[in-house]
Amino acid sequence: MEVKGKVAVVSGSSRGIGKAIALALANEGANVVINYYRSREKAERVLEEIRSRGVDGITVKADVSDYSQASYLIEETVKAFGTIHILVHCAGIYQKKPLIDMSFEEWDRMIKIHLYGAYNLAKHAIPHMVKNGEGAIITVSSQRAIRPAANITHYAAAKAGVIAFTKALALELAPYNIRVNSIAPGPIDTDLLREIYGGEEGVKERGKKVPLGRVGKPEEVAEAVLTLIKNDFITGAVLLVDGGASLV
Repeated sequence: MEVKGKVAVVSGSSRGIGKAIALALANEGANVVINYYRSREKAERVLEEIRSRGVDGITVKADVSDYSQASYLIEETVKAFGTIHILVHCAGIYQKKPLIDMSFEEWDRMIKIHLYGAYNLAKHAIPHMVKNGEGAIITVSSQRAIRPAANITHYAAAKAGVIAFTKALALELAPYNIRVNSIAPGPIDTDLLREIYGGEEGVKERGKKVPLGRVGKPEEVAEAVLTLIKNDFITGAVLLVDGGASLV
């Protein structure tokens, strides 16, 4: 798919990997919708960066785990730009907690934002893509869906569900020339990772356990997303961007 001139929605794009994906799409000439839930000021700054690249965008507050709010996000996109060509579901949360100590609410929230979010957004975006005769949907999963770890049963289950959803949807939408793929990042240097590992030094130590000797950059994930969007013969794929972390 030619990205220039297309309309893209990136959920959870006020910071981190989502922000990098949004900026990468803008660099390719796409108009980008920045979705956020709490970080309005950060979303507005991303929008400024997007517009500085000579393309347009809007910010939309929406909790994509909620069906009606996800619908609102797509409606605002169509209202502003007339349609949608590219959907990237990047919104997500992370938590480490043993299942025995995990509340139902914590389990439920994790599943909803990742898996329900994928369903909600795709459900509302697909009709517009069908009308266009083309579309690209990217879900952001995790290497932990492929190589789980203890104390993240809810996160691993949610991300594994996203992969299964992606593959099944790719089969459904192939006749409409809509491709559906997934990115599975490993440890990426974001604010969240720094919170988990206690700052820059902790992130460096985590990177030493990765076969390539470092954690990844959000921009490296964004480059992989662009590859999946632009290559018209890739669908149903899960692309690991993890420096080999899933191999050890």
